[in-house]
Amino acid sequence: ISAALGRDQAVYHAIPGDDGYRLTNPQHALAAEFTAQGAQLHAGGADWGLTLRGYGYGDDLQPVRAVAPTAQANRVEYARAHLTEWYVNGPAGLQQGFTLRAPPKKSQDAALTLDIALPTSFTAALEPDRTGLTLFRADGTPALKYTGLVAFDADGKSLPAWMEVAGDAVRLRVADAGARYPITVDPFTQQAKLTASDGAANDQFGWFVSISGDGNIVVVGAGQDDSQGSAYVFVKPGGGWATMTQTAKLAASDKRDGDIF
Repeated sequence: ISAALGRDQAVYHAIPGDDGYRLTNPQHALAAEFTAQGAQLHAGGADWGLTLRGYGYGDDLQPVRAVAPTAQANRVEYARAHLTEWYVNGPAGLQQGFTLRAPPKKSQDAALTLDIALPTSFTAALEPDRTGLTLFRADGTPALKYTGLVAFDADGKSLPAWMEVAGDAVRLRVADAGARYPITVDPFTQQAKLTASDGAANDQFGWFVSISGDGNIVVVGAGQDDSQGSAYVFVKPGGGWATMTQTAKLAASDKRDGDIF
């Protein structure tokens, strides 16, 4: 949905430059530059060169060659043989993904692997389920989250996927045994995940969202909270969204069931 909305709104479209393209996403305070040397992400005062260095199986990786990016509307692509690295801009943020039309080489008894450079100015910590990681600044404050890793094949079958940190790189691993190509590998970058302090199933948290013009205040509606509805307020902390906590919960003084406040 975000990709389709971004395609129809010029604010999310790629802007051509002298040596590539640029995508901006004011709503999420994100920007990215794309050249033959790779993608450079700017978010929350942090810079990350999302450089794909190689792919293959296990630790047997073949380096990728530098190619010029191409763009159409809100989508930027790097086409390399059987691998396409792509970025799509929209209201939900900047989505990154990889589509492999065929295995990189003869399948081995190891996981399909994509090797992406990590910024040397940050320390990476994996999430417990290994589908994401957080980048921390030198002072220990979180800067960015690279998370939500999923993978699926041509039939839409979900494939086991996880991340590993190896020196100055994060490796996206996918168990592709029995999968039908093409395969899509889809992580994303975010500054924070907003959740309600007292959230419960079917509250419809996030059904309504409003963001201030400067992006520093987010109000999230939960239309079925306690069957009456409420709104949660989040104010950007000094350390950035990655250190976010809920600021307030708003409810009507005369609330009744079904109000969808």
